[in-house]
Amino acid sequence: MNMRNKYRRVLYNFVIVALVFAFAIFIRDFHEEKKHIAEAYSNDYIETSFNNDIDMNSGDNQNEEEWPFCSMLGDDGVKTKLINRYGDHGWTKVNMISHSIKEMSNEIPINIQTSPFRESTVLRGLEMAKEEDKTLKSTYGGCGPIAAIGIFDYFSRTFGYSEIMEDPNNIDQQINLAKTVFLAMKTYEVGKQGDKSTLTYPGDYVEGFKSVLSKYGLTNKISIHSSFGIVGGNRNELLEIIKEKIDQGTPVTMCNGSLNGKKGLFAAHYVTVYKYDTWVGRNPETGAREEHIVLGTRVNYNYYDNTYYASYDILDEPLTGIFWYDVNYQNAQEIKASDFATAFVNSNGQGQYFNTENEAEITLSNGYKFNTTRLRCSYIENQYLVMSGIRKSNDASYKGEAYLEFHMNDNIKMIEFDIGLWSNKEGFLNSENETVTVECLVNGKWVKRKVFKPSDLSVLKDSPLRHRVYLKEGTAFRFVVNITPKASNRNKGRVILDNISLYYH
Repeated sequence: MNMRNKYRRVLYNFVIVALVFAFAIFIRDFHEEKKHIAEAYSNDYIETSFNNDIDMNSGDNQNEEEWPFCSMLGDDGVKTKLINRYGDHGWTKVNMISHSIKEMSNEIPINIQTSPFRESTVLRGLEMAKEEDKTLKSTYGGCGPIAAIGIFDYFSRTFGYSEIMEDPNNIDQQINLAKTVFLAMKTYEVGKQGDKSTLTYPGDYVEGFKSVLSKYGLTNKISIHSSFGIVGGNRNELLEIIKEKIDQGTPVTMCNGSLNGKKGLFAAHYVTVYKYDTWVGRNPETGAREEHIVLGTRVNYNYYDNTYYASYDILDEPLTGIFWYDVNYQNAQEIKASDFATAFVNSNGQGQYFNTENEAEITLSNGYKFNTTRLRCSYIENQYLVMSGIRKSNDASYKGEAYLEFHMNDNIKMIEFDIGLWSNKEGFLNSENETVTVECLVNGKWVKRKVFKPSDLSVLKDSPLRHRVYLKEGTAFRFVVNITPKASNRNKGRVILDNISLYYH
């Protein structure tokens, strides 16, 4: 038994040494690769700010052999990559099975080291960290800590965790966040003198992230988890986790090394994954359906502010892993349509879409209270909570609007709810101005957190679909229906709500 344990320890130590050696090899050309990429583009290109997916095939210097390392490609560019790699199989992106965390917050993570969290801010935080800890040697901080800064920024900027930063756009608060992360997350210098790079081991990333959570008092609210493989081949396992977390509305950090000598924006680098696109095609020879997943990321380089894509094949690379994050809520409230049965009717107890604004206090069966403000919203047929944007009238001069506001005593962080149309004949024209939105009140202004097209919603009133939305500031939120005004002999533009779940700390 002792001999067996001895062999296990020898094997364990061998694996660790191999891991360290391999990572050192991968990371040594990191700065050289950054310079190579930067030189591939003009200064005008580098200084340009990109906010959305852009098709720039001519600017992509990644060749076919460097797959799965795609770079800055829009849908047309990704399609070209798929054709070049696998042949023309009629590749089409399927939106119904492609998802982004933007669907739950109306925001995506920012690219750290570009506006609004600039490289100069990161470097100032690093300088201050070095003044406090003389053992820190990195000249730029390291991609691991910088990726962590991006995650903390997202929790502050999008989820409203003011413990991290009260104002995510305040430079002094950004500097303090950067300093805190650099001090907490252990890094190592590798490479030749004068051209050294910074290495962050996965375990040090996890422990450093936990340390920052503790400093901000968020240990019981946010947690970090990881899965990391030395030899690769973990694509399916890692992909399922990525899809699950993105479907839940939280970004994932990906760490990658390349044993195959490939280079690119993703090699020996930590990036933020915030979306996945599903592409399907059909093999012209066999007729078999084929599917390929492409990950949308923030690479956190100081000269790009764009979405960069990687084939999910990257998850099969050696020394590749992911880190994901869970938000843990201590409190929850469940609101049913029936909770509005008394307050949202007329004096005769009948459902009525009032054309003027009404206020009412709602008390749940457990005693939990909140206030509401509503326009053309009612509890009807002793069963349904409904907003109606079109009133029964020959006058089409009204706005075509309905809403239901919730004013809470608690800071609600997340809501889940069932929502759908009353029927498939509600008078929506599917114009850009016709929407159903979820909004929260931020600094006295209503900010959109989720935008539905009417065509996105179920048309069966008894089978609404469930959705999740994260609130930036959750003491007040609302549902709003906007529809093109029109004369009608019936109430139309009807949207139902039910099973509203509130989550908060």
